[in-house]
Amino acid sequence: MDKIIFEQLARELLPGLYRLAMSILRSSADSEDAVMHALENAWAARDKIRVGSEKSYIAKIVINECRNIQRMRQRMRPADEIAESAYTPHGLLGERHF
Repeated sequence: MDKIIFEQLARELLPGLYRLAMSILRSSADSEDAVMHALENAWAARDKIRVGSEKSYIAKIVINECRNIQRMRQRMRPADEIAESAYTPHGLLGERHF
């Protein structure tokens, strides 16, 4: 697939891919990131895409990118959610050490 055909396909699919990402992520910034990464990955793998299956191939990449973003969200915790006990020093007065 050459660049011109890929660009036309991407423009055609862009609104639907964005809606797909929004339905999963519920964040416009994350959805835009997922779609852009998916299109980059699809461009890199353009020779592997079978004619006629472009839409489903790219949609699957968007879904996988959304899952990656969700996994990153789960690993990241805001500082205010971290228990204060995680910051208390060991060996305070009154503690017994054996």
